Amino acid sequence: MAGWLSIPATLGVQDTQVPTPRPSTTTPEIEDAVTFARTRLGFHPDPIQEQMLRANPHRVILNCCRQWGKSTVGAAVAIHRAWTRAGSTILVASPSERQSGEFVLRCRKMLFNMGLDPSGDGSNAISIAFENGSRIVGVPGKEGRIRGFSVNLMFIDEAAFVDDSAYNVLRPMLAATKGDLWLLSMPNGKRGFFYEAFAFGKNWTKFLAPGNECPRIDPEFLVDERDNMGKTKFAREYLCEFNESEDATFSQLLIDRAMDATIKPLDL
Repeated sequence: MAGWLSIPATLGVQDTQVPTPRPSTTTPEIEDAVTFARTRLGFHPDPIQEQMLRANPHRVILNCCRQWGKSTVGAAVAIHRAWTRAGSTILVASPSERQSGEFVLRCRKMLFNMGLDPSGDGSNAISIAFENGSRIVGVPGKEGRIRGFSVNLMFIDEAAFVDDSAYNVLRPMLAATKGDLWLLSMPNGKRGFFYEAFAFGKNWTKFLAPGNECPRIDPEFLVDERDNMGKTKFAREYLCEFNESEDATFSQLLIDRAMDATIKPLDL
């Protein structure tokens, strides 16, 4: 719907004897991300995934259902960028180190399809180093553990579950490089930077990918999930709706109406 538009590296061990990926001479075919994904990585994108690969925009936000394949698309984009633009740093942040590791695992599996067995970068436990100086690094989306990078392409996976404080630390890493930012997630209520960007953000290329439009999800499975989890949770996890949590005491609308910007805070 354009127009609305990871085996992680062994923790603490860097094997310098494992050969790292060697990029081929750049050709127009290799520069095309869709062709690269199909012929080099063994990934055959569906129509929406193909639109994402072809768009190559500066700011991307994907609101998708569970099991849609967002990390797979992200991994293909990450490898293509690292392979075709020497010296690139691609950073993957998510709510936990394990989840970032899963993203990098997908990258590694795709590189295995190219006959490559990449090593880490020697500095970061979850990483892939390329011989052209590019690297893919996975970090947890926690404010105190993600400083110090200058990034050309950043993915925030499961972005709706990453704290705003971590997001505010991550974004400045793109300043010096004028780097690209991709937010990938299912919704998690009407709160946080992911909701704000998708609902109100400008200068974003937005993609919506609900489960009933995903060719890999059986309609009968969706019916069973809806009956099992209830309409509200189903709408959030499979129809990509930013609805309120069932256990919320107050709705976001009620909270917003209670706010008064003219009232000055108490000077304690």
